[in-house]
Formats: sequence, structure tokens, C-alpha cells
Amino acid sequence: MRVGQHYLSASLGLASFSALPDPAAEIISFWRHSSRFWFEKNPGFDAYFGTHFSELHDQVMSGEHKSWLADPYAALALLLMTDQYPRFAFRGTVGMYSGDALAIQFARLCLKTGYPYQVEERLRLFFFLPFCHSEDLDDHRISVEFTSLLGNPWSKQAIDHMEIIRRFGRFPHRNEMLGRASTQEEVTFLQNGPDPSTMTT
Repeated sequence: MRVGQHYLSASLGLASFSALPDPAAEIISFWRHSSRFWFEKNPGFDAYFGTHFSELHDQVMSGEHKSWLADPYAALALLLMTDQYPRFAFRGTVGMYSGDALAIQFARLCLKTGYPYQVEERLRLFFFLPFCHSEDLDDHRISVEFTSLLGNPWSKQAIDHMEIIRRFGRFPHRNEMLGRASTQEEVTFLQNGPDPSTMTT
């Protein structure tokens, strides 16, 4: 049985977030009510998100709140602070990727415990995005495995991202920001691909 199917067939009940620690409950509530901005470039939203949750982000990045991993929604709050927050608050800078290593650690633990299927359906994607944001091919295989259960457009996007990593071993649109020299093949790809400024991977 494939790992994604294992969790889907486990018939895990949905968790409640009524008893979450206040900071975790706040970010989950904020995120649930901000869905129109999840995949939209909006400077106003970026600024609000970045300012309002900066202290919590700093706490999580410094190793606080690891006890939240004992609860599905609180664990999701950790992922939002490490994987999503930097991509909004530090958009267009190398800081976008500052939480990726920690986000992957959290995401792996969450998958082992079946947390994605203990939260409401529209939030499950955010357990898988850290794998999609990785530049490791094995992580992308996990991303494709799990997003296939969510259907399109997430499944197709995961496959597209994996093919970029399979082809180049990295995301070429990050090269300039990270000070990496691009190969000619990558330059051609970037010239014909999406606008790098719109990318959050």
C-alpha cells in the first residue's frame, strides 16, 4: 500500500482546535480566513502577515513551541510559521527560504502521525508544501505522492515542480537571489518560463 493511501484509509477523525495554545489558534484562525491571499501576490497582505506574526515566527525559528507537534492543528501552525510565513514576509529575498529546513523536519513528523487527515480538507495541502518547496528529488516524490490524493491543480503543480528538480537538481529561478550561476539551459528555461517574481517555491 502506498504511504498516502495508508493515511487516507486510516479513517482518522478530525481534530479540534478549540483547545490550542492562543498563538497557535490565532495563526490557524488567521490562515483559515485568508484563503483568498494564499496564492496571490498582495503587498498589503504580505506586510500585515509579516508584522503581526513576526514574534511568533522568531520564537518558532529559535526552537520554541515544539510541544505543538503533539496536536495536528498546532503542528500545522508550526508549518505555517516556517514554510508559509517567510514566503510572504520576506518575499523577493533570500529570507523566503530561511525556514525550509525546519519546515521539512516538522512536515516529516506530521506525515508519520497522519496529521494531514486530521484537519479540515482545505488545510491539508500545507502539510505537503514543504516537500514541494525542497530542492531534493526524494522530497518531491513525497510531494507528488500525497498531493495526488488532493487532485488538481495541486497534483499537477507538484508533478511540474518535481520535473524541474529532476531536470536541473534545483529551482533555477532561485539562482540569482541565492548567488548561484545559471547554466545556459537554465537561462533558456527562465526566459520561457513563469515570471520568477511570482514564484513562491
